[in-house]
This record gives sequence, structure tokens and C-alpha cells, in this order.
Amino acid sequence: MNSFLNIAIMITSVALIGSILLQSKGIGLGSLAGGDTGGVYTKRRGVERVLFFVTIGLAALFTFLAPYALASGRGGVGGFFFAYAMAAIFTRVVGGRLPERLGARRILVPALLAFAVGLAATPLTSAPPSLTVIGALCGMGHGYAFPILNVLVVARTPA
Repeated sequence: MNSFLNIAIMITSVALIGSILLQSKGIGLGSLAGGDTGGVYTKRRGVERVLFFVTIGLAALFTFLAPYALASGRGGVGGFFFAYAMAAIFTRVVGGRLPERLGARRILVPALLAFAVGLAATPLTSAPPSLTVIGALCGMGHGYAFPILNVLVVARTPA
């Protein structure tokens, strides 16, 4: 079971990293960055696809982390979830205006990569302190990525 969870986490993280890299070279930010979307938007691609994959990665992480940590002898995951929540709250409260100052895309891609790296590093941990560091990394990525992605999705939704 341990190797199955390692493989599942690695596949999910590789898919997430791939979708991030494809997005960074793909479609622009549309009207949010001053451009025109050019019509009705009816297909899930670009930002919506990234949000979809990030949500799948997050659901997989939250669902399988505790059983994985217990089955592999890594101990409890309380530190992971505490660091995750504190990092997400900290980035939203302290750095909430950063995407407005620097631009959404400049913050979104590093935030998604931080989340993906944390997700990919999860099976490589050996002790609860490393899970806490990974929790903080994923939480920082989440703290920036989800609000930005939600704004982009709403901005692209036809009225």
C-alpha cells in the first residue's frame, strides 16, 4: 500500500506541475491583464483547467496524507495541517495585496509551483518536521493561488 500511495502522489504532482508549465506558456489573462477575451467562453481550459487540477491535488493530499503517514511510520500529520493553515492565513493577511501590485500572473505561477513542489515532496519525507515544512510550502502556494484563480475564473465567466 505504501508504494501505491507513493506512485499516486507522484503521478498527481507530475500532472499538476505539467499543467502549471503548460499554463504559463498558454493563454493570457484576458481582460484582467488589459486584453480582450474576444467572445463567449464556454470551454474549460487555461485557468479553469489549472484550478481543476489544483483542486484534485489538494483533495488527494488531504484525503491520503494521514493514512499514508501512519502506514509509512512518519507519525501524525497535525503539524502539516497546522503549518498549512498558518501559512495560508499569513499569505492572505500579510501579502494579500501583492498580486495587485506585481500582477496576478507573476504571483500565480510561483504559488502553483510551490504547491506542486510541496505535493511532490510529500512521499520523500522521513519525519514529522519535514511534513511541517511541506505543509507551510503548500499553504503558501494555496494562500496565493486559490484567490487568484477564483478571480480569474470569475473574470472570464460570461455575464
